[in-house]
Amino acid sequence: MPRGLSSDILTALSSPVIYPAYFVSIQFVNETVYVWTGIGSIVWNSQTWSGVGSLLSISSIEEPNNAAAKAVLLKISGIDPVFLPEAQNQVILGRPVMVYMGLFSSNTFSIGTLIDSAPIATWVGRLDLPRFGVGAEEVTLELSCESRLLDMDLSVERRYTTEDIQMTTPGDLGCIFVSSIAQKTLFWGAPLRDNNV
Repeated sequence: MPRGLSSDILTALSSPVIYPAYFVSIQFVNETVYVWTGIGSIVWNSQTWSGVGSLLSISSIEEPNNAAAKAVLLKISGIDPVFLPEAQNQVILGRPVMVYMGLFSSNTFSIGTLIDSAPIATWVGRLDLPRFGVGAEEVTLELSCESRLLDMDLSVERRYTTEDIQMTTPGDLGCIFVSSIAQKTLFWGAPLRDNNV
């Protein structure tokens, strides 16, 4: 995914030591959850992102040259087993997931400032398959998320008919003769005849 990187971000990325953090938004049934991989809360993009630290892990994010759709695995641990039934009802396939990467000016995230004040969108997709690991003291939730690039494989069920075009552009008359063309007999490339001969 092409991104416009500011000069501050490029400078930070070229430094010998960088301090990255991931921000993840997941849409569940009743609400959208905003978490990040640091400690404490951060306000960004008009949302409060709750720091969960190492309780949130993200698999590697790949962008191959052939535009293949690569899945991402999010793992959330430390869920109280009491909330397991509710957690199972909150996950619905196809809900949006976004992963951002932000860079900090120091390794003390609470003191360091977020460089450029806007994390970079690194992955966009949808919830696919939830898996719950139930232990004695905690529940682990693994969310397999599919990339939006999979939509390129879906066929578009549209037709060049008046009825179809009216769904998106009411009043458009560009296809009113399409159905009559199917019954026409056309002589493509037939020689012209001179009726005077």
